[in-house]
Amino acid sequence: VPPAAPTDDAPTATAASTASTAQSTAGPKPELLILAAPPACGKSTLARRFERGGYLRVNQDTLGGFDKCAAAAKAALQAGQSVCVDNTNMDVNTRAKWVQLAKQCNVAVSAAVVCVQ
Repeated sequence: VPPAAPTDDAPTATAASTASTAQSTAGPKPELLILAAPPACGKSTLARRFERGGYLRVNQDTLGGFDKCAAAAKAALQAGQSVCVDNTNMDVNTRAKWVQLAKQCNVAVSAAVVCVQ
């Protein structure tokens, strides 16, 4: 279930899908959504919208590091729940780890870059 439409004061995101999001008869397949943006620009606000739509929100500041976020994300994806990664994810190596996790779980992966003015 997608989040509510953004308001004028909320950050916006552009998502580029890197894998198919095919649906089965059992309902939509889970996805891994990677947010990418500098600190303090509204990623968590956007991530909470996805959380309200049924995604698990994982955040390194909250969970205590990448490994704990990856473990929580993997468990959720394997249980059929979509995940929103609420971290800066500004470097290619970090995003590559998330893409690899999505591949391991056989789920679609998308990235959303939060743009601010």
